[in-house]
Amino acid sequence: MPNYRVKWEIDVDAKNPVDAAVKALQTQKDWQSIAKVFDVTNSQDETVRVDLDKTMSLCDECGAEDADIGCPDGAQICQECFDKGLH
Repeated sequence: MPNYRVKWEIDVDAKNPVDAAVKALQTQKDWQSIAKVFDVTNSQDETVRVDLDKTMSLCDECGAEDADIGCPDGAQICQECFDKGLH
């Protein structure tokens, strides 16, 4: 399995370093926040910026970028796959 270095940065106003770390963690855990962009580097020092808001909207059936239908099992699918009864 490949190894990756994942970086995420945020600027926060805080009383002290511990308060800053707590606020950063709270932001990272909040799925409603915009803190979903990561720089991911592979072993060849190639870095890709990954925006989870964009990748999380991919259709689980066909990979289309417009997966706006949530299924009871947690899958996200596009209208076309839904109409075809693929999930």
